[in-house]
Amino acid sequence: MKHLCLLFILLFLKVSAQTEIKGFIISENNQPVSRANVILIDSKDHIITFVFSNKDGSFLLNTDKFGEFILQISASGYTKKTFRFPSLKKIR
Repeated sequence: MKHLCLLFILLFLKVSAQTEIKGFIISENNQPVSRANVILIDSKDHIITFVFSNKDGSFLLNTDKFGEFILQISASGYTKKTFRFPSLKKIR
C-alpha cells in the first residue's frame, strides 16, 4: 500500500488566540495528494476540525483550542498517518 508523507512538518502560528496549522501532503513518490482527509483531534478523541487537501496537496486548519493534539491524515489507497503534538498553550 502507498504511504502518505507530510511535507514542511506543520507550521503553528498563534494569531489573536488562534492556532493555524498548515502543510502539504505528498505521496512517497513526491506527488501531491489531493482530497486527503486532514483531521485535528484533541486528547479526548474529539474531532476539533477537519479539511480536505487541495489539488496541490496543501491544507490549512484553524482552531482556537489549546492542549495536546493529534493530526490524522488519510486518503483512499494510502496508509493512514497519525502525528501527535505536545501541548499548545495560550500566550497571554
